[in-house]
Amino acid sequence: MARIRYVFSKRQQQLVRVPQRITARVAIPIYPERPSIAQLPDEALRLILSYVDDIDLRTLATINSTLYEKARYVQHHTVAIDLGQHRHALSLLDILERNRLQPAVRVIELSGGSYTQEDDDILVRLADLMSAMTGLRDLHWSCLGTFPHILRDRIPAQTRLHVSITGRGGTDDQVRERFMALVGNQNLFSLSVHLGLQIEFVCSEKMRALKEVLLSCPRLTRIPLLYVGPIITPPHGMGEGPSFGAPYCGLGFSGGEKPLALEELGVTMYPWGREPTPHLVSIKAVYCAGYPEKGSEVDYWAEKFNWTQLRKLNDIPKVLAPKIAPKLTHLKEVVLEEEYWDKSEFLEGIPTVLEVLSIPSWGHISNQPSPIIRHGAALRKLTIHRQESEHNPRIFLADTDLVVLCQSLPYLTELILDIARDTKKNAWPYSSLDIIAKFPSLKVVELWFELSNGWAASPTPHLTVSAARELFNYLHQRSSNIQSLKLRSGIPGRGPPIFGDPSWGPSIFGGPSWELQNSVYFLCKVSICDGDAADGYVIVTCPQLSTEMNAELTRLSKLSSKERGPANNATELSIKVALEGPLTMEDLKAWGRLQDLHAYKAYRKENSVPQRLGRFVSNALRWK
Repeated sequence: MARIRYVFSKRQQQLVRVPQRITARVAIPIYPERPSIAQLPDEALRLILSYVDDIDLRTLATINSTLYEKARYVQHHTVAIDLGQHRHALSLLDILERNRLQPAVRVIELSGGSYTQEDDDILVRLADLMSAMTGLRDLHWSCLGTFPHILRDRIPAQTRLHVSITGRGGTDDQVRERFMALVGNQNLFSLSVHLGLQIEFVCSEKMRALKEVLLSCPRLTRIPLLYVGPIITPPHGMGEGPSFGAPYCGLGFSGGEKPLALEELGVTMYPWGREPTPHLVSIKAVYCAGYPEKGSEVDYWAEKFNWTQLRKLNDIPKVLAPKIAPKLTHLKEVVLEEEYWDKSEFLEGIPTVLEVLSIPSWGHISNQPSPIIRHGAALRKLTIHRQESEHNPRIFLADTDLVVLCQSLPYLTELILDIARDTKKNAWPYSSLDIIAKFPSLKVVELWFELSNGWAASPTPHLTVSAARELFNYLHQRSSNIQSLKLRSGIPGRGPPIFGDPSWGPSIFGGPSWELQNSVYFLCKVSICDGDAADGYVIVTCPQLSTEMNAELTRLSKLSSKERGPANNATELSIKVALEGPLTMEDLKAWGRLQDLHAYKAYRKENSVPQRLGRFVSNALRWK
């Protein structure tokens, strides 16, 4: 543990923590004749610890110095550095160096806003430590700035570089520079791009730089996201489309040009070019002027690109999907989120069987199970979920269709599903849960329930911590294979409201929306700890809350509503929602007005004449 020494000042005694590295002693088994983890090689012990949850890993680290060293090693397999948190980032690098954990690092994730000169010491320090990171496999850069030269020159040759570039946080020239800094990069492995179209001829400059990156990087085989389209702006959440006769502003592959055979691709929006025929020019069609090839760009991509190595497809436009489906001979994962076309023909036209499949809703495969069960021989994970919206209601599976999936997917281990309550009985959908429990290999289940919008009465029964425990016990009693259940309601992670009104959706103005404040997420797992025996060896936590808040949630769940008391701040309100269910719109507005009143009273008290006079005298004495 850290050694503590006393530092005395003239005014008061202060305690200062002095970091000290804990060295591991040789572990000696208490009973040498019996098997012990002390007899395992370091690599085997670290491999075992890599499967342990973070909370349990912290507990293991307190047992002895040997497990402490191994746990710390595993904890630093992934190192996340936020350049916006300068002191925390430097502290994290200090821990790596002091404990000699550089060889433990497998993944580095760099995030935050546009880094400034102040962040140079973080990057210099990280670059110096990289030489000792012999196990570094992946480096992720998702900052708004240009990938720095100091990291490009120090990154190990075997490390894969993953870069995310967005048009936010910089001028057009700065965004173009972000692309140019990657040209010819020998480490670049994946590139995600999100660009908003404002002026087409300016965007074409950035797209030419992107094209140069795609043609010059020898390891770039993954493009998880390619969005080139309207800028999404509040309050309506829609961007302006191209003007009549807008010039072509895409990548402009021509004459047989193409990127390397891609292993991953996701195209959510793209300005597809077309040959400027006289007819298209006369009607001022968009993206024709300046397109360098014959025919359409969709056909060029479908015919010229090598699709045979594609293993993961994150999304794909409707116009391209049927043209490339027969060529996807190695495809294993498909995640389709675009809602405006039916996916049945595409899924049935793929020549391989999928291991992972995600679709927005049951209605996007014509309410028929055949596009899914066609992949039953290999399917391991199935997702049927989309964001809740009053303008686009969800289409839920009927129990008869769920039975067909249960009988046709023998190897499915993870199921994520939008599910409806039993409105006739005003109860949970126990008939659907019975079917889910019969999936022969299912281990992880995630269910999404409706929340409503705040103005209408919220669907009942409410999803609370006690209801989550009940539902997990119900499933686990019928299938002991199910070890984890995630229960969600609403839209966790949705942005702040428009104009401060909690009934609106996301905007740039701040304050929690009704949906965000009342959305809940519970994680239920089987426990092997004796301390959880009273709860039936079941742990129910809310991942949105901290460890301390979850402990308080567990304590309050054993009290009555009268004993819990009111919610005095946003943290307590989140716990209250997890305990009792969503608030009504009027209750949330009343709570907000009460918080404003408390804040106003605190401000008046802090800035009263006696308080200001006291601070003046205190400051005068301090500098005397």
